[in-house]
Amino acid sequence: MDQVVAVVSTHRPSDQLVENVNALLTQTNQVVIIDDGSGPSADRLLEQVAGDRVTVVRLPANRGIAAALNAGIEIARQVNARYLLTMDQDSRLSPEYVATAVSATTQLELAGKGVLAVGAGTVNGICIDPRDPRSFVPILDTLQSGLLFRMEAMDAIGPFDERLFIDCVDTEYILRGATLGFETFRAKACSLDHALGRSLSGRLPGGRSVEFAYHTAWRRYYITRNRIEVVRRYGLRFPKWTALQGYDQARYFGLTLLFGPQPGRQLMAFGAAVAHGLGRRLGPIPARLHARLSGPATVQEHVA
Repeated sequence: MDQVVAVVSTHRPSDQLVENVNALLTQTNQVVIIDDGSGPSADRLLEQVAGDRVTVVRLPANRGIAAALNAGIEIARQVNARYLLTMDQDSRLSPEYVATAVSATTQLELAGKGVLAVGAGTVNGICIDPRDPRSFVPILDTLQSGLLFRMEAMDAIGPFDERLFIDCVDTEYILRGATLGFETFRAKACSLDHALGRSLSGRLPGGRSVEFAYHTAWRRYYITRNRIEVVRRYGLRFPKWTALQGYDQARYFGLTLLFGPQPGRQLMAFGAAVAHGLGRRLGPIPARLHARLSGPATVQEHVA
C-alpha cells in the first residue's frame, strides 16, 4: 500500500479515541494525533495511544483545526507520505475505506482528472448522493473527516488557511484547489460513521415537522463570518455553490431562531459575524465576544 498517514485532530478527546486510533492503524501506515490545546486533562489518554506508529503532538493552546491539520501535514511530508487522511477524533471508517479511496484516486487519475481528495459518499449508513448514478461524484463542499488527500496536490495548493480558525477550512481548501484545476470527489463505496452534533426539531405552521442541525452562538459566529470570506474569494467563480450556501444557511439560521435556545445570542453572533466578515476580520473569535455569546460556564470547543 502507498504510504498513507492519518492526521487526527483532537480537543479534549474521550476514551473512544483509543479504539478509533487502533482501527486507523489497520488501514494506514502511521497515525499523527495533533492535540489542539486540551491541557492536562488529556495527558493520560494521549500517553496511552502514543506508540511506534502513533505520533502525538501537543499544541500548547487552542489554535483551531487549520493549524492542527497543517502541523500534521508537516509530519506527513517528513515521512514522504503519498496520501494524507484527515480525521476527526469521533469518526470511524468502514473496513477497506482507505484502500477504496486510494483505488478511486488511481481510477480518476487514469481518467485524466487532477485529483485533490476523495471522501466519504456514505455517512452513518446514508448515501449522500443517492440520485447521482456515478460512483465518484465531484463536489465543492463535504465533510473534512475521512478526506484522503494526494500530497502532491497539497504541495501545489499550500497550507490550510489558519486565519479561518474553524469552519469552512476544508471548503476553502477544496475551492482553492478547484481554481488550480484540482477536483475533489465523494466515493459512494467509502462509508464513514461520524458524529454530526446536536439536532433539534420543531413544527412549522401547517403542522409539518422539521429537524435541523443546531449550533451554539459562538459557533454561529464562525459559520457566518467564514462563509462571507469564502464567498468573497470564490463566489463569482462558483455561483451555484454560493447560491446553495446562501439558501442552506438562511434556512438553518431561521430554524435556529424559531426553535433553538437563546435566539438573542444567535442574533448577536450573526451581527458580529457579518460586521467582521465584511471588514475581513479573521482569526479566533474575540475573547470578550466569546464570553458574551457562551457565558462563563461554556468552554470553546475545537470544531472541524
